[in-house]
Amino acid sequence: MASGRALAPGDVVGGWRLERPLGAGGMGAVWLASSVDGARRALKIAFAGDGEEGARALARFRREAEA
Repeated sequence: MASGRALAPGDVVGGWRLERPLGAGGMGAVWLASSVDGARRALKIAFAGDGEEGARALARFRREAEA
């Protein structure tokens, strides 16, 4: 995913390929995602924010995707 750009279907984050957004609100967005190997599907949350806040949210998103 390119830094500073919004998430989009097809982006890969922490081993998960984003399929489609399911909803969004003030805290961020919920996405349907599948593992890169296609073996699993899950809901993933992308937290809103920019700068340091966004970097922390993305780091948390990646950690949770790997769990």
